[in-house]
Amino acid sequence: MSGKFMNSFFHKSKQVYRTILSNDLSKIGFIYVLGEVLNKAIPFLILPIIARYLSTSEYGIVNNYTVLVAILSVFTGLSVHGAQSANYYNQTVEDRKKYLFALITILSFSSFVVFVFVFLFKDYIVSLIELPPMWILLAVFHSYATFLTTLNLDLWRLEEKAVSYIVYDVLQVLLNVGLSLWFVVSLKMGFSGRILGVFAAVSLFGILSFFFFFFRKKISLECRKTDLKDALRFGIPLIPHQLSQWIRTGLDRYVITAMIGTSVVGLYATGYQFALVLMVLTTAFNKAYTPYLYKTLSIIDRDSDPLILKKELVKTTYFYFGSILCICVFLYIVILWIVPWLLPENYQDSLRYVFWILLGNAFHGCYYMVVGYIFYVKKTAVLAKITFLSSLLHLVLLFPSLKIFGSSGAAYVYAFSALVIFLWVWYYSNKVYPMPWKIN
Repeated sequence: MSGKFMNSFFHKSKQVYRTILSNDLSKIGFIYVLGEVLNKAIPFLILPIIARYLSTSEYGIVNNYTVLVAILSVFTGLSVHGAQSANYYNQTVEDRKKYLFALITILSFSSFVVFVFVFLFKDYIVSLIELPPMWILLAVFHSYATFLTTLNLDLWRLEEKAVSYIVYDVLQVLLNVGLSLWFVVSLKMGFSGRILGVFAAVSLFGILSFFFFFFRKKISLECRKTDLKDALRFGIPLIPHQLSQWIRTGLDRYVITAMIGTSVVGLYATGYQFALVLMVLTTAFNKAYTPYLYKTLSIIDRDSDPLILKKELVKTTYFYFGSILCICVFLYIVILWIVPWLLPENYQDSLRYVFWILLGNAFHGCYYMVVGYIFYVKKTAVLAKITFLSSLLHLVLLFPSLKIFGSSGAAYVYAFSALVIFLWVWYYSNKVYPMPWKIN
């Protein structure tokens, strides 16, 4: 029985694989995967160099800065950037220009409020995450600039200009890495050098993105209340959703800092960095797949007999599930082999976290394949509830897991909560947009 099942699975996988290769998704997807790999591979490749100039404790401080930017990004812009993609195919060219200005208006006002809040409570934040006050304030502008670049890159992605997207993104990473190596290796600036390299690159490209909107004539200086309301209706319900992601991928660093220390955070962050390879692949595929999914669903909605197209989407999704789990195991074996060659001895203990973070990233990649249906029908409020409640579960489990299993408990909880979210979102996506998931 198992032999017949495996033969059937591989036969269907070949069919799905040929189907994927024959359409535009594969061509665009290949460019995104290549660019995303280049984007993330460059800082990944300098990790062995950085590790020789920063202690695990200093690397933990760098990671705490990154996590701070992530939480600030939830509130700078109020998570409205995704509204650009959700509305793009239903808007005229002029509507898109006005809508973009509305998004930047929301970003500017919300960022000002966040800056005031951070300024007032900077001393308390310093005591929590062991970062100098200057970096805590600059992190607000970091998140602001990141939002602008995200909008710019999303425009290229929606226009299916993958090469422009990748070139811009990779140039930002090259500047980031170049400055970081100069500050850390040549100028011996320690963890401040690494943070400064990231901040300078992100800020410059955020400013460039703003000018690109005008240079490419993608923005109109007219703000409509209807656009503001629509964007806020999309983004505000997503704040708990974005916050829940931070709880799962960022808060654990601060809890480890408080309970164990920044040196362990450095090791955990290093293991997370290696496991990020899988997230790179899933994110790249998602960037290509989302426009394809939205286009296909819009065709399905107009089709009198949509079952064939629905089944093709389902087959592609199942093929992806199987592939991503196989890649997870393969990457773990490769990482076990290369880490002893790449990192100094004081970083070797980071291997203990890799498999479980890889597994969590695999489940997160599976989540990408089903959450698009919820975004398509704009049922983001319930999605936010699902992810937020799942993240509360993550938070509840985190403290006892750290006490019982040590820092490894954070990786176990990360994988478990990712599985819960994936299965719950998959179930809900079928409620709001039924698909033939039971294939004969």
